Amino acid sequence: MLPTKSTEMFINMKDVPKWDTSKHYFDQKVLTLQFYEEEMRKITEGVNIGGYKMHPFMYFHLNFFQTPVPTKMENGTTKDIMGNPPLDDNLYYIIESLKEAQERQKVLFLFGCRGFAKTTFIASYTQHTVLTKPDGNFSIIGGDEGDLKSITSLIDKSLNRINPAFFLPSIKKDWDDYVSFGYKDKSTSGKTYVHSEIRITNAGRGASGSSEKGAGLSPIGYIMDEVGKYSFRAIFESAIPSFKTPHGYKLIPILSGTSGNTTLSKDAREVLENPDVRSEEHTSE
Repeated sequence: MLPTKSTEMFINMKDVPKWDTSKHYFDQKVLTLQFYEEEMRKITEGVNIGGYKMHPFMYFHLNFFQTPVPTKMENGTTKDIMGNPPLDDNLYYIIESLKEAQERQKVLFLFGCRGFAKTTFIASYTQHTVLTKPDGNFSIIGGDEGDLKSITSLIDKSLNRINPAFFLPSIKKDWDDYVSFGYKDKSTSGKTYVHSEIRITNAGRGASGSSEKGAGLSPIGYIMDEVGKYSFRAIFESAIPSFKTPHGYKLIPILSGTSGNTTLSKDAREVLENPDVRSEEHTSE
């Protein structure tokens, strides 16, 4: 009999139940369903380990997300092998900052450090969100095609390597634009059931107005990447009404970047110097 609430890390467990990919959810063994329901609880609620309340995203990141991890081989060389990322100071700092942003209902702004595994964080956070928050879309906006491809490529790799109990089948997959997760009923009408979506926008492509590059309908996540490489402020502010409510944010917007040139990083520098002032408020003074 499984405990009501487990506090053990999945990666430390031995002989875990195997999810039978050839069977429907309701045809799995009862103990298998119970086991992975408890893991899903930890992924959505977090877990208290030794007095530390581990954020649900942190539990997912350490136990189920897959990323290239530098691994020392028997011949002495180092090779990147897909696996669970380690817990380090950078991850801990980012997640504690995320927790504070959620508690204070603030935007999380990560900028200026090349060593904090930004791409890994964005990919993992996106995957965790689209898994645990149905009926909405996650927006990833960037100004550089190469940076966006690094993020979406890592998301795709991890999605295909996750434990099959948490695998998200895709209905449409275009990593340059739009990905939807769910299933199509092949037995009757062929109706499509969408679980969640990811929308990818290259803000530096095309001549569309910034208001067309916001968060869209039913946002569950919003990340702007490499904000020091393009003028992001107007795009971000056009999206605010879609996730800001009278009761606070329905999601925590995340702005990230590592560097930028003097001209293109103007917005980033202004926000870092005065984070509580939005451009329209500044202009009216």
